[in-house]
Amino acid sequence: MLKRRSDNAEGLMQIDKDGMDGKIKLGEYVYEGIPEKSEELLLASHFLTGCNKKINSRLRQLQNIPKSVSTMKAEADK
Repeated sequence: MLKRRSDNAEGLMQIDKDGMDGKIKLGEYVYEGIPEKSEELLLASHFLTGCNKKINSRLRQLQNIPKSVSTMKAEADK
């Protein structure tokens, strides 16, 4: 069971998860329960929207836009 609580001055949300030692930050569990294919597409979408504008433009100009994070990373490294 996940419980939210704000216990620091900045008001950042932290998560206590039963059965785990310590706390995990909000967002680490976001992809739990999502099918692997959907998770990969969502991660790729987040990568594409969050990367440098020049890299984003270059990836979008490709004939076949990469669909996975690993192929996007490989193309961005070029």
